[in-house]
Amino acid sequence: MNGRPQKAGGAARLGATPSDEVLLVAGAKTHASEKLKEGRRRAEEDPKRRKLIRRSNRFAEATKAVRKGLPVYNTSVLRYVASLAPNIKRVSEILNVPPVSIAGSIAEEFDSIQRANIVKSIGNRFLDVNTEMSFSHQMILDDYREVSSDEFDKKILRKPGVFDKASHVTLRDLGPGNIKLKTAIDLLGEYIENNRKSDPLDLKKYVNRLDLLAKDLIKENGDATVKFAGLMARQAKRFFRFAASEDWDSFSADEKDALIVTYYNLGRDRILENFLKLREFDEVYSPGIGDGGVEHLHNSKSIRSAYNRGIEQR
Repeated sequence: MNGRPQKAGGAARLGATPSDEVLLVAGAKTHASEKLKEGRRRAEEDPKRRKLIRRSNRFAEATKAVRKGLPVYNTSVLRYVASLAPNIKRVSEILNVPPVSIAGSIAEEFDSIQRANIVKSIGNRFLDVNTEMSFSHQMILDDYREVSSDEFDKKILRKPGVFDKASHVTLRDLGPGNIKLKTAIDLLGEYIENNRKSDPLDLKKYVNRLDLLAKDLIKENGDATVKFAGLMARQAKRFFRFAASEDWDSFSADEKDALIVTYYNLGRDRILENFLKLREFDEVYSPGIGDGGVEHLHNSKSIRSAYNRGIEQR
């Protein structure tokens, strides 16, 4: 999400982003042709990039090809999903998104956190604690404006390294949902723009308290992760319905959930980049399921069962 930082002049403008439709049109006009051609050439040479850009809708084949060796979510992941179920249900109803897509997005990230090696686990925990203790609202806002500027290195923004995250608090993935703080602020701005006279998710309290937003995202038992995962799911749903409306309507519920998990896992910038490259060459955009989405399909029955169990127990 590379929107230009907003000028001072009202808290409601913080991080505001245009609608997905406007963003797509504006983004298409700002991408240089040569860069797009170079990106396409690299995509053809790199199997991983080609898989994302040129993959068709063959979900069953994609799933079979990579199912071997995929993780099966353990009891703690499913128990965590069940504990979040009431909040997931409420948020999904407010935002009109599938509840299992929210549950699956969080579960995939929570599982990856649990499977991380000891060095990465310690590093992630250090960044969480450091974020909670060391950054004020103004410090976070200043960093957000810096990383959102046109001058900021887009390669770092796309895939920040350890030192980048240490230097820029808004590039850190926080809490059980691994939600990048910049992404959360982008979503907050979009939410404010769409709810000028209401606050159905009780998020406007964060406009002048980005430090509180960061702390709430880090909480394992808080509801901020569910709310922002829900906002991401709604953004994904809107994108796919706009960019590939015919395909979207033909997908099954599980396939739609898997696409939303893919969007959550990769982020809007990478999904949009793939879309714009195809549009530049007049190719039909056919959304492809990524590794995170395939992992979701592999565990979808247990995720749905855990979610239903959590609803029944409350």
